[in-house]
Amino acid sequence: MGKVYITDDGTAVELDVGVDISDATSLQIKAKDPAGAIDTWTATLVGTSVLRYVATAGDFDPAGVWSLQARVVTPDGTWLGETVKMRVYEAYE
Repeated sequence: MGKVYITDDGTAVELDVGVDISDATSLQIKAKDPAGAIDTWTATLVGTSVLRYVATAGDFDPAGVWSLQARVVTPDGTWLGETVKMRVYEAYE
C-alpha cells in the first residue's frame, strides 16, 4: 500500500490473520487513532484469512500513527489479531 492521507476515500485496509476464519460470524477492524480514540470498522472476508475494510473520507482523520487490530468472532470464540501500525499523512490540497 502507498501513502495513506486523511482525505482518502476508497482505500482498502486488509489484515491477514494467517488462519482460516471462513466460519466467522463477525469480522471487525479496531482502529485506534493517534489521539487514542478507538473506532470499530465492519470488515468483509477475502479468501479465508483476510479481513478487508474500504475506508471513506474522514475515516483516517487525524494524521499520525494509527494502530489496527483484527477482531474475529467464530462459533469457537472471540479473538484478536496482532496490532499493526500505519502512518496517515496530512493532505494539502
